[in-house]
Amino acid sequence: TTQSKISINKRNNSFKRLKNKPRQKNENITEVHSSNQETTDLITLTNFPSANDDIDYLHQHHFIVKTIWSSNFSSPIIDSLKTGATILDVRCGAGTFLLELSNEYPLSDFIGIDKSKLFPALIKPNNLNFIHADINEGLPFQDNHFDFVYLNIIEPRYTLNQLNFIIGEFIRVAKPGGYIE
Repeated sequence: TTQSKISINKRNNSFKRLKNKPRQKNENITEVHSSNQETTDLITLTNFPSANDDIDYLHQHHFIVKTIWSSNFSSPIIDSLKTGATILDVRCGAGTFLLELSNEYPLSDFIGIDKSKLFPALIKPNNLNFIHADINEGLPFQDNHFDFVYLNIIEPRYTLNQLNFIIGEFIRVAKPGGYIE
């Protein structure tokens, strides 16, 4: 059994809402430790797939994050999703987040990009598209295009210059008044 530890920043309002809710039981979460400064939770996860199971790992990661936060996102975009918004998931991996939301909000348009081609090629709703692209080369979209730009997994492999470039790209493609998470 593989174990991983996740540190969660608790300084935003999402965690304050979560803190007042009882934690849902999840067989993969075996320990939860809260610091007295309320800055992090350290969660020990067991039964994580090996590196060869990338797709299963990404699906599991999605549902662990959703369980911890009791939501797929913390930005106040539900009303926009119901009436029709344009959403970008950067480094979408297997596309679990987008598959779930595109089915739940059929009036919105969803695009996922990833350097890998782990996302589904054929089985997906009509309001969902996937693009093979590398965020280090820039986002292949016009300025001010998305209501919501989402990135769930970022790894420490990026340099400070790369992170600044990536964040600049998020800002560039987000509409004025849009959300980046």
